[in-house]
Amino acid sequence: MDYENTKKSDISWLGWIGALTLSFVALIFGGFVTMKLWNGLVSSVFHLQTLNLWQATGLDLFVSYITGKVPPKEDGHTSFERTLLAILMTLFTWGIGSIIMLFI
Repeated sequence: MDYENTKKSDISWLGWIGALTLSFVALIFGGFVTMKLWNGLVSSVFHLQTLNLWQATGLDLFVSYITGKVPPKEDGHTSFERTLLAILMTLFTWGIGSIIMLFI
């Protein structure tokens, strides 16, 4: 029985590691796409400065935070849970943005 619990725990950890890895790849890929589109379109049309990968990733994260959607009230969560989630997502976004700013 301990073997089964250990196996489920290992799968759970692998899932978390995979989710974090995929989230990091998605964050960097989003920054890459933002950089390419900004440098190819906005920079050339409006004669603005080009962005490097970290600046574009930070911009992508910032715009995603500003335009994020609030879950509907019918999602089964209490007001407290929705408020707590909003605070945690703000702190998470601030933390990731602060890490990105180290590379700019």
